[in-house]
Amino acid sequence: VVLRDQIGPFARTEANLLYAYHIPLNRRFSLSAGLQGTLAQYSLDWSKINTANPGDPAIGTGTANQTRPEVSAGFWLYSSDLFVGLSAL
Repeated sequence: VVLRDQIGPFARTEANLLYAYHIPLNRRFSLSAGLQGTLAQYSLDWSKINTANPGDPAIGTGTANQTRPEVSAGFWLYSSDLFVGLSAL
């Protein structure tokens, strides 16, 4: 999955890889395990921000960028009438 989201001066670009594996436990229950890896870049374009005091030194200039990796995992126990899940980021 690849996405790009932009709202005003803020932008986010992500690339995600996902995998899930389903294991039948018995005739009624199955267990699913999933893993997701994400590389996300966040940016702020200071030139797109309008302030009451344009020369304010507290407001930055240029573009601020941050890139960070994320890993998520989860388990899902399910049947036709019951489900329980656990996930962590």
